[in-house]
Amino acid sequence: MKYNKILSIALAACGLLGFTACDDDDDVNIFTEPILEEVTTGSAATTATTATVTGSVRDLSSMLKDRYSVGVIYSTDRDAVTSSGTRASGALGDDGFTVTTQLSGLQPNVTYYYAQYVTLQGKYSQYGEVLAMVTSDAKVNTIDAADITATSAALGCALNKVDDILAAGAAHGVIVSANRSLRPAVRHEVTGKESNFSVTVTGLTPGQEYYYAPYLDMNGEETRGEVKSFTTLRGTADVPESDEYVDMGVRMHWAKWNLGAAREADRGTLYGYGDITGLNRSPELSAYATGDIAGGTSDVALAAGCGQMPTTADWDALLAICDITPDEIDGVKGARLTSQKNGNSIFLPLAGVRTGEEITAADVKGVYAAANVDPRNADYVTVYTFDGNNSGTDRALRSAGVSIRPIRPRPLMGQLPFDASKVQVGDLENKGTLRIELYNSYGPTSGDPAILPEEVEASSNIVMTFYLGGLPDGDTHSYTASLIYVDGSWGQQYWGGDALADAVVQGNGTYRVSVPLGGKATGCTMLFVEIKDIAKDFDPSTITAEVKALQVDLNPVQTEIPVDNSKTFWGGKDGGTVDGRLEIYNEYGPSKDLVGPAYADLTIPAGTMHITFTVSGVTGNLKADAPAEFPAAISFTDSDWWPGYWGGSVGDGKITGDGTYTIHAPIVGDAEGVLVWCLEFPGLYQALTDPDKVKINIDKVLVPAQ
Repeated sequence: MKYNKILSIALAACGLLGFTACDDDDDVNIFTEPILEEVTTGSAATTATTATVTGSVRDLSSMLKDRYSVGVIYSTDRDAVTSSGTRASGALGDDGFTVTTQLSGLQPNVTYYYAQYVTLQGKYSQYGEVLAMVTSDAKVNTIDAADITATSAALGCALNKVDDILAAGAAHGVIVSANRSLRPAVRHEVTGKESNFSVTVTGLTPGQEYYYAPYLDMNGEETRGEVKSFTTLRGTADVPESDEYVDMGVRMHWAKWNLGAAREADRGTLYGYGDITGLNRSPELSAYATGDIAGGTSDVALAAGCGQMPTTADWDALLAICDITPDEIDGVKGARLTSQKNGNSIFLPLAGVRTGEEITAADVKGVYAAANVDPRNADYVTVYTFDGNNSGTDRALRSAGVSIRPIRPRPLMGQLPFDASKVQVGDLENKGTLRIELYNSYGPTSGDPAILPEEVEASSNIVMTFYLGGLPDGDTHSYTASLIYVDGSWGQQYWGGDALADAVVQGNGTYRVSVPLGGKATGCTMLFVEIKDIAKDFDPSTITAEVKALQVDLNPVQTEIPVDNSKTFWGGKDGGTVDGRLEIYNEYGPSKDLVGPAYADLTIPAGTMHITFTVSGVTGNLKADAPAEFPAAISFTDSDWWPGYWGGSVGDGKITGDGTYTIHAPIVGDAEGVLVWCLEFPGLYQALTDPDKVKINIDKVLVPAQ
């Protein structure tokens, strides 16, 4: 009611209710408040010759449509817009306040100044703010990400027909997000005026997928290029140089630099609690992880493939044995932690703390997260602070961005202690299966295990190396050995069946088996090697076994031996015409003269060799009386003829024509150098119509990691 009275008085003053008339040039002093509550000039979406302006007015709901007009007034002269500008009528939307105005006949690449207007009864006009627009048919093109590392990427854009816009100072750059919708996102603005530009975005998290698009502010209307994505390299698997951890004399090894950093002097990224992308800037605590996150899906370091986040216990153990002194590397101030046990040290940059986008206390204080919420108030996370000379324990809101320093288990790449004297070996269930048992909560080791079940903790794998003895020399029986594991909660289980994890067992020798984990494993319900059926063929009391090593999170479990397929030789075995053979290297065959890799220097640890190969030229090339399948096996011997393998185990396979196959061979001792290394195909050569059509490509050779 009050508003309508004010409006009525104002209209009366202008003669709109039958009193003395006035127009825009009249000096109206009867009222001091604007007639309308709001006249807002909106953004302009332009082409080379047109523009669409979207503004708003409040409130015309009580007025008849023939009593007012709305639209945009514009000019190339800012000072002349409201006095002599060109008017273009607009349309009031159904919501009663949005005004859309179409401008046409504009000149390309010209800066226009414009304002929203409302005119009442053709006598009184009220204007919004004067804004600028540039007519252009500019295009924003996204360039594929380049120079991708574990923590950075170069993101580019090609802008077409934007010289005038850039010269006018238009904001432009790249938006980066963890979501295709680009919400939430971090903006990286470019300060130059080049139409083609690239932004190197740093501080990213290893192993994460990011989405990005370039943007250009077109007179307040943001235009974006196509949304594209890239994935940073994942931790130690793809970036060996990031595998830098320091033995500080405590249970865990500490990373040499912060997460999100590429070297020791980099400050790295400041992460909100459990934000694995490093891009979350929300002040809302609901946008962050809750509870303790070490080893879980919100553990930022674990998600990045860079160990795991330290707990309060890990931090306390480290600080208890370290001296703290100020240090500086390449202009970055930090705290040097030096172990009193072994003299090793790590550098902690004083990277400050982030609230939203604002970073404070850089080069003054380092704030490092533990993977634990504060026990007094779950809105906060426990943090450890450093000022160069001292350390302290504090707390920060879960939304605060702080540094993360990853840790990982100590090598022998994660050696897990065990008591070899307590390992039980035998047909423990009388089923013909030999067990090498460290712990089984339902078996004979339940009361006196070889390991402490609560100390078993792994993220990617568990690996056991063992020696098997007591079998007759030269015996050709073969079996599959599997490392059976169930964690403390039955959440992680492995019962065998993965050829790369299991071992081919043939005779006395050293073997390696592993458990591939699908996630974090804690504790132990069962851990034993199982060799099925061997106790049916031999008296289990005569078989001996010795566990040589038990490791967790070995990275990698297998290593690949490169093979130059241009230097291999396919033909009849030993020059014959019956059996087929692919020579990778043969000291006594044609491949010796092909100058392949330096196999004389090759070392292969004891375990199982896996070879994947692809065959072509067999299908459709067999004689009419040829069998449907042919054996396939590895033959191998090192430089002194032991260890050697000549086929005849469960690791052998069969080929049925063109296709890709994998076969396996037991290497029962450490091999030094190579004399013979071939793939054998008994009977295949004589079954071929044209042996020269056959091609065999070695796709991958995997052997146990050193």
